Amino acid sequence: MVPAVALRWSLVSTRLGWWVRVSILIILSWSPVRAASEQFEGKTIANIQFDPAKQPLATDQLIALLPLRPGEPLRSSSVRDAIQRLYATGEYVDIAVDATLGGSGVNLKFLTKPSYFFGHVAVNGVSEPPNEGQMVVATRLQLGAEYSEADLNRAVEHLVDVARRNGLYNVMVKPRTEFNLNTQQVDIDFDIATGSRARFDGVIVTGNSQRSTDDIVKSAGWKRFRGLLGWQYVTENRVQNGVDNVREWYQKHDRLLAKVTLDKLDYHPSTNTVTPTLNVDSGPIVDVRVRGMKISAGKLRSILPIYEERTVDRDLLNEGTRDLATYLESQGYFDAKVS
Repeated sequence: MVPAVALRWSLVSTRLGWWVRVSILIILSWSPVRAASEQFEGKTIANIQFDPAKQPLATDQLIALLPLRPGEPLRSSSVRDAIQRLYATGEYVDIAVDATLGGSGVNLKFLTKPSYFFGHVAVNGVSEPPNEGQMVVATRLQLGAEYSEADLNRAVEHLVDVARRNGLYNVMVKPRTEFNLNTQQVDIDFDIATGSRARFDGVIVTGNSQRSTDDIVKSAGWKRFRGLLGWQYVTENRVQNGVDNVREWYQKHDRLLAKVTLDKLDYHPSTNTVTPTLNVDSGPIVDVRVRGMKISAGKLRSILPIYEERTVDRDLLNEGTRDLATYLESQGYFDAKVS
């Protein structure tokens, strides 16, 4: 009696490219492996099938691609070539070939898994900010890019990160996927449960601020109506604007070299609140005076680049000299000299 055996070729990824792995599936354990493999080589191909029957490529395209034909002898090299040709089309993510012996010869079955590509992406249940458009962009999923579970999982991580930066620390994101074999596209809906948005609950100030913490809180604007209505809700823009407002206060008070940085945001789950830590270096007072012409402080701030760049160096002073001369010329003082 002829032992029942089956042979499988499958495509395996390596750092140097793709190669074909051959495995022999032995139903009768006493059948020798070498004898089993030799039973297929050179045997007549009885028929060729595809599983699933519906393929990304049309039947005539498949026939043109395959170097295998019913009635011809089976060669392992031809099977390997067939797998590589199919994979090169970009329509498949996984390909394997099963070979079984029958009364009329070898029956070949191509087991394929088609490639899918990202299609429509939607985000549902967003509590602004951020808005739906910002969340869709945050997924970083590009229409037409090849679908992968890894990219989908990273998209969930990106959404969670954006939500938490906007005070939604208890956010939950659940993706729903719909695979369309006809278009080979995956439509994805991200369902979001945001939970309650966190509020600020105070500020920790480190460094040399030359100001009280209460004054810094007022500058940041993290309390509602001068603190009478409690703390504001946390959003990414509100956090950044608060840091900018504190920095701007120093510049308006002639401390152009002041540095204000957000070191961290501590979240407290028990109260659903956030405490920012600001590191402040007030720096020295920079006194800017103009002799020989009366120019308001506000106008100087709009003219001199040291205010925009928030630093003082020789190049910026020279640039400011030229800008000030240009301004005087625009006011009709064509013989003005600035040094």
